[in-house]
Amino acid sequence: GTKVLVVDADMRKPTMHRQFGVDNTLGLSNLLTNSVGRDDLPGTIKKTKEDNVWVITSGTLPPNPADLLSSTKMALLVQYMSARFDLIIIDSPPVIGLSDAPILSRIAHSTLLLVSANNVSRKSAKAALKRLRSAGANVIGAALSRFAVGKFDYNYAYKYMNYYYYQYGGELPKLEAK
Repeated sequence: GTKVLVVDADMRKPTMHRQFGVDNTLGLSNLLTNSVGRDDLPGTIKKTKEDNVWVITSGTLPPNPADLLSSTKMALLVQYMSARFDLIIIDSPPVIGLSDAPILSRIAHSTLLLVSANNVSRKSAKAALKRLRSAGANVIGAALSRFAVGKFDYNYAYKYMNYYYYQYGGELPKLEAK
């Protein structure tokens, strides 16, 4: 029953329109640049196939995403949408190398750091977390994505973990008593 709005604020390499199978002609960049007519305004918030989930796609790729995201209009848009939705999820570009994510983390109520397994080193993840915190983000946690237990590289991570550590239910192998 929770009303959820997903905002694709990655205006460099947007993906949410593909994830939800919706058009990306009008979206966030158009809202922030006033290039949406009053009649087209309702079309920027698109209903998805999922119950109680709407999406604002990134829209036309702008030349200055960081300037748009740091604008007063972006903050006002988030505030306006917060009154109409129970949860707003803002998808941003990567933290390292761009200013977009730290900018958005200041606008958002809380920030969840997503780390792609086997693509991001621990050093880079720590640097991203430090960068978000220095921007004033309320970091509530981190999540590991694209993690496959079957493809777990023992040399890359903790050596004491094993496949059974991630199993739920069922019997775990036991040492035989002598």
